[in-house]
Amino acid sequence: MPLASKIRGTVLSSSLAVIEAAGLRKAYFAVLPRADHAAMQSIAVGEWLPMELGLSHYRALDTLAVAPEQAREYGRRVADRAQKSYLVTMIKTVGLGTTPWPILARAQSVLDRLVQRASVAVYREGPKEARLEIHGVPIAEFSYVRSGWAGMIEGGIQLVAPRAYCRDVSPAQTRSVAKYLITWA
Repeated sequence: MPLASKIRGTVLSSSLAVIEAAGLRKAYFAVLPRADHAAMQSIAVGEWLPMELGLSHYRALDTLAVAPEQAREYGRRVADRAQKSYLVTMIKTVGLGTTPWPILARAQSVLDRLVQRASVAVYREGPKEARLEIHGVPIAEFSYVRSGWAGMIEGGIQLVAPRAYCRDVSPAQTRSVAKYLITWA
């Protein structure tokens, strides 16, 4: 399976904005390789950037050892900045009062807005339970990313369900696969 080769600038700029708002800018730039400082400080929101920059960014964040619950909250904030308007438009298209299923069925279109050349699969595990797998994304190796994605997923599902829970069930030592069990009420 090919690996994602590009990451959207919106993802990295939103992530950096959340880190800065949390007061972690100085610590972040202390662990980010100096060669990537200029690129991270001059991101054009809509451009596609090399995945190597994404790897460097998330490796630095993983080095900061942000607690999983905090990374989950940061993921929610990134989703609000980077994806909320797209998801709200999608919900209006499929209709008000919808369940999460029509949104989950469009998970590939959401992923395509974040990274190039990755894939997603959604499996129905029960009436209000799904398993979502993201394949071919090198940044999935970082626990910070997997926790952040869980927050992004929960935030998206909560646009149509009052409560959503997303548990990372990724294989140990994963390099490019993230797996989640999602439930909602």
